[in-house]
Amino acid sequence: MVRQENLRGLLGLMLLRVVLPSYSFLASYRANRLYELIRQVSGPGTWQRLTEAAHARKLSPKHEMQALSVLGKIAVHTGRDVGDLEPDDLLGYFSWSRSIMNRSAVGLHLAWQLLQDVGVIEASATLRGALLGGQRTPVELVDAYQVRLTTVRAVLVRYLEERRPQMDYVSFCDLTSNLVGSFWKDVETHPGIDTLQLPREVAAAWRERMRHTRRDGLGSRDRQDGESFAILSRVRSFYLHMQQWAVEDPSWAPYALPSPVSRKDIQGLHKFYRAQQARTHQRIRERVPHVQVLIPTPPPAWPTCATRPPCSTSTTTPPRLHG
Repeated sequence: MVRQENLRGLLGLMLLRVVLPSYSFLASYRANRLYELIRQVSGPGTWQRLTEAAHARKLSPKHEMQALSVLGKIAVHTGRDVGDLEPDDLLGYFSWSRSIMNRSAVGLHLAWQLLQDVGVIEASATLRGALLGGQRTPVELVDAYQVRLTTVRAVLVRYLEERRPQMDYVSFCDLTSNLVGSFWKDVETHPGIDTLQLPREVAAAWRERMRHTRRDGLGSRDRQDGESFAILSRVRSFYLHMQQWAVEDPSWAPYALPSPVSRKDIQGLHKFYRAQQARTHQRIRERVPHVQVLIPTPPPAWPTCATRPPCSTSTTTPPRLHG
């Protein structure tokens, strides 16, 4: 009884925009009724036009529901009416889906197209074009995770800006995901944590949680050893780099803190990489004898001069080119 009252109260707070829930909360909350109610209290005219646009596109009921649910989540999260949404709001939902859920945002492309149909987004703008708009800066990559503490956010941005010239973009995005998403966003949920200097029990609890990937609303799964080692080694390097830089640049001195990852925690890293390389070589040795089977049959030979029909009956010698 008390739980039902609390849920109804929370529902009212979200409808009144007093509480702006995160996408992770909405994924685990499964608030289908929330999205139905938000259409009644937040720009009902625009929602009606979106429904008519979906019918005009002859979307199936399933696809229509997916697109409208995406727009409902974005409206609840941002606190905006659906008619006031901007392209960056949809890109923010896409970034969350890729970084946290590790999959594409179902219904997002249709939601973008419906907003174009009703004139909320310019008809010339495409979601694909927005996603392929170029490489994002360290500030944009960090802000996608919505770091709560501004002081830690500034340190993360500064560190990533120092590392950016040394790395390709894909590796740099992986580094950002490990440091900000897998490390700090997990740690800062612990009450009382407002610094990069972590108590031992907090660091130990994070290392234990790090061995699992949280899938909001879908439970959790065990990480692979390589993924765990990558996160541990990058977090350790993050602290060691700042300790080293503090010797040459005093502005890094406040962040020359003990690392929550010891050498013992990554002791098996090289052994794992050697075992991984050995497995790769073994797979190659097993497949080499079957290469000839996989190679397609070569095409038939071109017809010989004896069987090829003459191209022309003329015997005129072609002009010789001088040069």
